[in-house]
Amino acid sequence: LSVSAGATFNMSGRNLGVTGSLVAAGTLQATAAETITASGSVDFSAAGNNFTQASSQLIMQGAATNLSAPQETFYDLSFSAAGTVTLQSAVTVGHDLAIGAGATLAGNNFNLSVGRNWSKNAAGGFTAGTGTVFFTGATTALITGSTTFNNLSCTATGKTLQFTAGSTQTISGTLTVTGAAGAANLISLVSSSLGSPWVLDCASPQTVTFALVRDGD
Repeated sequence: LSVSAGATFNMSGRNLGVTGSLVAAGTLQATAAETITASGSVDFSAAGNNFTQASSQLIMQGAATNLSAPQETFYDLSFSAAGTVTLQSAVTVGHDLAIGAGATLAGNNFNLSVGRNWSKNAAGGFTAGTGTVFFTGATTALITGSTTFNNLSCTATGKTLQFTAGSTQTISGTLTVTGAAGAANLISLVSSSLGSPWVLDCASPQTVTFALVRDGD
């Protein structure tokens, strides 16, 4: 499916399935909680706003595909099929990002920004390259599953990062957590189950200020 420059494809509450590539030089417009399923690559790299997210979900279910959306924000973004999706730009997710069983997200040295939850199935994969995953916004983020990040950053004052009990988060690059003075402005790193540990394994520099860490090993 190709949306030509100057054109608008309004989904009007209907789900969209694309068996090949999805390219928007114009605007693909979600209006509610539509689901967009793409079996091929997704290219929203043309100049201007190529995608209106509403509360929609993009599900990438093709093998050996690419995702490029340097100026857009997705609401929910999921990777569900056996195979690898490779980023061709930085990507912003306003709500939840999920990597399913058999799927691999290759960061390709680009940054990812996630507004709420991060979920990686034990049989899924994430290769960060030299990129950074940023957790943004005030909403509590549930980080499900064990992931190896390159750089991990959160500077959203008052935010809580909640890690599933028993999980291990590995930081091969730099961990940056920067809150602010005052109890309401601390960034909290906690377990999903009070008293049940989670593990943070950092190989190199850490910058952690104005943070509350609980049940972390």
